[in-house]
Amino acid sequence: RASGYDGGSAMHERIRIEELTSILGIKARVLEADIKSLAWLWETTVKDMMVCDPLGALDVLAVIVRAYLRGRNCRMGSYQTLWKHLPTKAAVMYLMVDNVSEENDTEGHVFYQHLRDCGVISAETFIATAAQMNRDRIRKREEEEKHQKEQAKEEAKQKAHEYIQRLKGQQPHNILDEVRKLLEGGGQS
Repeated sequence: RASGYDGGSAMHERIRIEELTSILGIKARVLEADIKSLAWLWETTVKDMMVCDPLGALDVLAVIVRAYLRGRNCRMGSYQTLWKHLPTKAAVMYLMVDNVSEENDTEGHVFYQHLRDCGVISAETFIATAAQMNRDRIRKREEEEKHQKEQAKEEAKQKAHEYIQRLKGQQPHNILDEVRKLLEGGGQS
């Protein structure tokens, strides 16, 4: 498995896998097989969805890993449990990205062509690119929300102005006349 790694990197990956297997309650061989199966699922899903950018690939990866962890009894229904399992989710995601980039680098053969086209060349490069794109997406969303709030504020001001103009255009009201009419008319104004 760690054929492309030097001894230190292979040991570092082994420790991560052993920590994850302990958390998930499975054997290392099972986790490694799951990583390979999930990587192939990621490839086919990204291809079928015609995703062509690192951020979209990262979004698909996050959904696949979350579903996998739920299947491994990592309940993430509440805010607290979601945060509790976030390091596990991040580790599985990293292992999948690392697996895909390592498999694509093996002797010039590309096993995950569509993921490679999405920028999954190395774990560090992919994560950095996707993180920058995510920051840009968040900034754009915040700008859109700010614009929508400003637009809603302007619309509210315009409605208030129109209402005030309508009130100014109406004839003055004499409350005493209204009360007299009410009393004389038997409750009808």
